[in-house]
Amino acid sequence: PTAHAAYDAEMRKRIAAQTHMPLADLLACLHPDSREKSEKPKAKDRFLYYAQSYSVTAFLIDRYGTAGFRAIVDNIKDGNRLESALGTKTLPKTVADLESAWKSWVTERKDR
Repeated sequence: PTAHAAYDAEMRKRIAAQTHMPLADLLACLHPDSREKSEKPKAKDRFLYYAQSYSVTAFLIDRYGTAGFRAIVDNIKDGNRLESALGTKTLPKTVADLESAWKSWVTERKDR
């Protein structure tokens, strides 16, 4: 299977078992191999980090289009936190709302 299919399958499994990373934790951590000097923790599970990062990105583009995804990317690029982009471009208002919508989307994508 392709990497995307493997990531989709992993996220369906992790969400069903409730062993995915809370979205707030994913957003607050660094890549497991990052050499960045930071107080941020590194993700402990490399495959989960990649799978969930891919899944959340695919969800944002699928559900909110490139404009919604771009609003988040531009906001972060400008030095702001994700939370300040939420509520714009029809995006959910909170990280918890975003996580809930993403988990529902992953579950609905069973056939892909």
